[in-house]
Formats: sequence, structure tokens, C-alpha cells
Amino acid sequence: MEIRDYIYAYFKGSVKGLYHTSNGWYRFDNPFGRKKDKSSAVNFEFCCVLDWRSGIRMSALEYIMELEGLSSITEVFKFLDIEISPVSPPLIIETTVS
Repeated sequence: MEIRDYIYAYFKGSVKGLYHTSNGWYRFDNPFGRKKDKSSAVNFEFCCVLDWRSGIRMSALEYIMELEGLSSITEVFKFLDIEISPVSPPLIIETTVS
């Protein structure tokens, strides 16, 4: 699974009234705002969230971090149950040119 699949699953399970638009965005009510006018949207292809009323634009992971009160992206990965493999540093071999 890709990260966007986990993000999609989170939004489908946690955001009420999420609906797909014709241009690839899924609109929903801003949980931080008073008006319930579907001003927020998430795009799973680009993994970003924006709100037309407030001008907020952030990654979907940052948005989940704000909604759930998490303190880091690492905590968001744990919350979404995403396993990230550690990356090994590249092997550098020194050679001499003669």
C-alpha cells in the first residue's frame, strides 16, 4: 500500500460527508470552522488538503497531525499504522584514477 491509500482510508473513516468532485478533490466541512459549507478538500493523488474559506493549504499528513493532536509526522505514521523502512546510507567506494 502507498501512503495515499492510508490517508484515503483515514479520511473515509473519519470525515463525515466526504464526497468526490469531478476534478479529483474530495470536499468536506472544515472541522475547525463554524460554517458547514464544504469549504475544505483533500486530494489523495497529491496528498494535500486545502480550505478555500481560510486559505489553509498543507499536506494531508500535517492535517491529520492537527486533527488528531499529534506532535510529529512520525506519530502520524504510527497512528495510521504505516511502516517505514529505515534507509541505509549509500555505500561510497573511493577509487583512484591512474
